[in-house]
Amino acid sequence: MVNTSNSYDASSTDMIAPQSRLRLTLRGRVVIASMVTLILLGLWLGMAVFGASKADAFDSFSATSESTSFATVVAAPGDTMWSVAVSVAPNADPRNVINDIVRLNQLPSADLSVGQELAIPLRYTN
Repeated sequence: MVNTSNSYDASSTDMIAPQSRLRLTLRGRVVIASMVTLILLGLWLGMAVFGASKADAFDSFSATSESTSFATVVAAPGDTMWSVAVSVAPNADPRNVINDIVRLNQLPSADLSVGQELAIPLRYTN
């Protein structure tokens, strides 16, 4: 015969999970504080970098919108950006004129192609 009085009945006993508190050691606190600091520093740097680029974009937009009135010049064979700048604004510094023409036309460089139409700010054409 089988003795059933000593058998284990899981339904009759309550399973109580042991309670434990989370304990952080000094090393754990330093790691967590370092991680939070790095995340905040990364966010701050990201905002500084992208905030600066948005401000630059706004500045270039406002500079472009101030000079929305412009004349056009078509590049002839042998023309360079320097020769165009000197011809449209002989009394101005050609470097400034070239910079304004490049920004107004949103050019990747100061290289010209024959037949390329360039917008020239009116302040240089008067």
